[in-house]
Amino acid sequence: MEVKRGKMIFQITPKPQFENPSPSGDPYFANPENVAELQRRIKEVREGKVKFVAVSAASNVTGYVNCGGDPGVTITVGTVTWAGRNVDEPNKFADRADMYTQFYQFNRKVGYGATNPPAGTAISGWTSSINENTDWTTANNPCPDGWRVPSNTEWTALNATGSSWANANTRGNSVAGRFFGPNRTTCSLPSDMIGCIFLPAVGIRYYTNGRLAEQATVGYYWSSTQNNNTISYNWHINSSSSNPNTNNKAWGRSVRCVKDN
Repeated sequence: MEVKRGKMIFQITPKPQFENPSPSGDPYFANPENVAELQRRIKEVREGKVKFVAVSAASNVTGYVNCGGDPGVTITVGTVTWAGRNVDEPNKFADRADMYTQFYQFNRKVGYGATNPPAGTAISGWTSSINENTDWTTANNPCPDGWRVPSNTEWTALNATGSSWANANTRGNSVAGRFFGPNRTTCSLPSDMIGCIFLPAVGIRYYTNGRLAEQATVGYYWSSTQNNNTISYNWHINSSSSNPNTNNKAWGRSVRCVKDN
């Protein structure tokens, strides 16, 4: 656009509109100031001006990028660190500890909807039989980078720390589930979670056709340990107990990860 004023001509160029560079459209990156701050921090890392430190409560860290998402406040049992949130879509932690998350069949990296299709509806193409002589393999690990599916022994150790059932909306939790850990009877979501983690009662998808059942009343979690070619170990939580099980590998269950030391 040209503007004439007397004998002088001013050329006015419209300021280009900022475009969100995030492929997923993450609203954080829609703000050019956030993008500039991220670029500044990347420059500092490349120039060796930033040192990294390990933290136990990742939810207290701000201004970082992690493609696998935030594991939440963790708990360490022996030498094993447990994530504070389930896996939702493959290789990504859930946005919160108290939410329904995707289901997985044993030694498979394909996630099935937490609520869709709804209860009683079969999934087209569901694998109704898995027959293979292997524990959960690294190639099929649904956990984010640096994390893995816990073994049955590791689940036993977590269970030994004790657990406490909480109905929905009683301790900051929007869905029912069990708190595990030394502070299981006093901790609450979302911020008072030191010394415990929360496992939601996500339900299960049937091995025959993938239909959803028992959501909000029971949680079923995979271990990485098989029992035989068609049966594997898993953990079952409800309002009265937390117990180990052995069941068909084709069931759709939840995944909670441990750090891959």
